Amino acid sequence: MPMLRFTPPDHPPTPGEKVRVRAPGKINLALEAGPKEPSGYHELATVFLAVDLYEDLTVTLTEEPGIEIAISPASQAYGASSSTPLGDDNLVAQAARALDSNGYLDTFGLHIEITKNVPIAGGMAGGSADAAATLVACDYLWRLNSSREDLDAVARELGADVPFCLLGGLALGVGRGDQLSPILSRGHTHWALIFSDKGLSTPKVFAALDRLRAERGEDPGRPEISRELLSALNHGDVEEIAAYLNNDLQAPAVKLDRNLGGVMNFAEAMGALRAIISGSGPTIACLMDGEEDAHEFVAELLEQNVNALQASGPVPGAAIIATN
Repeated sequence: MPMLRFTPPDHPPTPGEKVRVRAPGKINLALEAGPKEPSGYHELATVFLAVDLYEDLTVTLTEEPGIEIAISPASQAYGASSSTPLGDDNLVAQAARALDSNGYLDTFGLHIEITKNVPIAGGMAGGSADAAATLVACDYLWRLNSSREDLDAVARELGADVPFCLLGGLALGVGRGDQLSPILSRGHTHWALIFSDKGLSTPKVFAALDRLRAERGEDPGRPEISRELLSALNHGDVEEIAAYLNNDLQAPAVKLDRNLGGVMNFAEAMGALRAIISGSGPTIACLMDGEEDAHEFVAELLEQNVNALQASGPVPGAAIIATN
């Protein structure tokens, strides 16, 4: 996690204090999945890229115990107000409770306003970014001064993508995807992100992957990221990066939503170096030759009524951007 830009006050936690935290969404440049384990999970090897499409959380310490969650009307994510749970099943509430080993929630409450800009159920870890931002906010408000290792340990309990949303940048993830190693890279990559109005269930995509492999008699073996992709990232060669992008979940995602295959073919015919599904989908990440190409590409998509945004990365992980 990056160093916090704000030092907590010397006085004890006080109702009315607030902090604003920003955390990035992610795309997967590669995602390799091993066979299904007895636990029901798959061992993963993935390359995460944090991009400049952010979730912003404003967290306020309140006098009345309890966690109140609200969605900001400034949210840009489609369906943010109607699709986001506002109770204890929201990952931000779970994050606050997981960090609260000292019982602060028995004394104070939290009001958490989320400005959602990462697509919901789009394979870009918007909910995980919210959880990571909540950990950083509560650590500040409760004066915990947690180490990065302590926050990482809590983040891993919450979900496989949460540790990366804390870390940000570019990283190799193994295990469930939560054991991270930063990757050295040269420069930024530029993307056009194409969104869908309907989400895809991650468990359903993995189940479809298992069915496809069974039908084909495939034995995937242990997942491993190609050295060629890591070398391309290290050298910043965008065309070489495009050649080695890969996602084992792409075929099952397309099986569940056949429109995705047509959109990817369309994007590459329009000039994208490569179009891949991010994570379990349905967001499609189109790698472009540069920032200007990405800008022009997105403008053309919008003219054709395709829901798209420009993004680039790597960017830092969850960090405080303002306090009262």
